[in-house]
Amino acid sequence: MLWMIKMILEIIGILLMAFGFYVLHQAIEKGREDRDVFLLLIVSIITISFGGIIFIKSIEFGLLIKRLVGLLSLLFGIFLVTIFPGTGYTYRGFKNLGIFLGLIISLFGVYLLFS
Repeated sequence: MLWMIKMILEIIGILLMAFGFYVLHQAIEKGREDRDVFLLLIVSIITISFGGIIFIKSIEFGLLIKRLVGLLSLLFGIFLVTIFPGTGYTYRGFKNLGIFLGLIISLFGVYLLFS
């Protein structure tokens, strides 16, 4: 029963965030007066914040940090494998080391993301 309540709260948080982004889009796209745009921006900021708080409260903090570190290490590893060797100021040995470390860091990031 508790997991159902948690799931419903997550869905409500996601819906509030989506509504806030929709209101933000409508405020930018429609040619409205400054006062109306300001009110729509305030409403969107409030709903995005409230929905984010509800959504993040239901997720465990350790899992969130683990996924964030996994994503950052995956991106850094991809950078080391793809972009770093192409720069002109790196020596041949550093290119090979960068690719090797990039592969290791990328695999570590994938492990953290999916474990």
